[in-house]
Amino acid sequence: MASQLTLMILEKPEPPAVYRGFDRSWPRYQEQFSEDHPVNQAFLRWCDLGGASGELHDLGIAREICSIFATFVPTSTFEIIQDVRNGQQPLPAAEFLGYDVIVDGGSILSRGLVVGQSHDQLPNEPMAHVWKPLAEVMHRYFDKQLNEHGLFADLETARLFQQCIAALEEIRPSLYTGDAAKDFQQLPLKLYSVPN
Repeated sequence: MASQLTLMILEKPEPPAVYRGFDRSWPRYQEQFSEDHPVNQAFLRWCDLGGASGELHDLGIAREICSIFATFVPTSTFEIIQDVRNGQQPLPAAEFLGYDVIVDGGSILSRGLVVGQSHDQLPNEPMAHVWKPLAEVMHRYFDKQLNEHGLFADLETARLFQQCIAALEEIRPSLYTGDAAKDFQQLPLKLYSVPN
């Protein structure tokens, strides 16, 4: 039995942003239009079909929703992203974007790996003299591993990044995640952009 497609409709980044992973805006209800307007009907259909949980399974419907939003809300441009799981194959003509690492339901890569970005607020933490330099070295190393989409180009590097985060969590719990053991049971997301 073939597994279902796992599709997401996500807003395209505006330059200078490059991140094209999981943690981007989804379609939203458009207050400037009535509920029965085609764009809001498309949004409600997206919600009913599982879009609000982050997943759609029908490429035709995903393309239709993107087309309706492009027609009525040209300031919001969306792309269809396929999360390729468990031996699935990407759709024809899909462009490989990379691997995204999910922590606490969001991507740790979505804001880039800026040295000290989230750690400067914790200067007097116990053991900060140990974990802060390690976090900085880790961020500097892995930032150079990100591709033009702000994602990891290979699974091995993405998994190593997860392992490093888990190791830092041993020294400083909740530095990145509330539940590292649970978060890192999930493999990084292998993402492709599907032509609209």
